[in-house]
Amino acid sequence: MNSNIFDSKKVTTREFQHNLSDYLEIAKNMPVLITRYGKEEAVLINPKHYKIAKLKSKKTNLQNIMSSPFIGLHKNKKDWQKKSSVQIANELKIKAWYGG
Repeated sequence: MNSNIFDSKKVTTREFQHNLSDYLEIAKNMPVLITRYGKEEAVLINPKHYKIAKLKSKKTNLQNIMSSPFIGLHKNKKDWQKKSSVQIANELKIKAWYGG
């Protein structure tokens, strides 16, 4: 079954609990959206699709960081002139987390 990431099977937590093995099989082909009291609580997804989505998210976040005017300001500092935007972003992140 070849499905789009936007196609999903919606189930209640109770139904999910009672038919776990069935939904594990369904999740190989399409996401299983688990609801509780009518609200979306969780999504069961194929690990391959998860890795792809995670990788795309990382690329998007990295692009957003690199285009940030904040990074551009710091590129002019003497000690960072020969460093890439990625290196600058990592150094700023470390300083923010651990002080510096």
